[in-house]
Amino acid sequence: MTNVKKIVDKACNSPRNIRFRELVTLLTRIGCYSLDSINGSHWNFRRDGYYPITITHTRGHAKIREVKEVVKLLKESGWI
Repeated sequence: MTNVKKIVDKACNSPRNIRFRELVTLLTRIGCYSLDSINGSHWNFRRDGYYPITITHTRGHAKIREVKEVVKLLKESGWI
């Protein structure tokens, strides 16, 4: 099982345990988003033809709400 697959499984099954860097990995590798700008603690990701996504930079775990939003977006788009 690849590292990205493990992160996907972890995000779907226990969003509380996803770290900020793992959430960035989901957006950039699976969702094909790219970092557009950083405003303080807010990281803005964009992809042509899709709504932008903003996640809050934390030193530890990502916010559960943001993890659930990213997982929902990736599932609706058929990427996971």
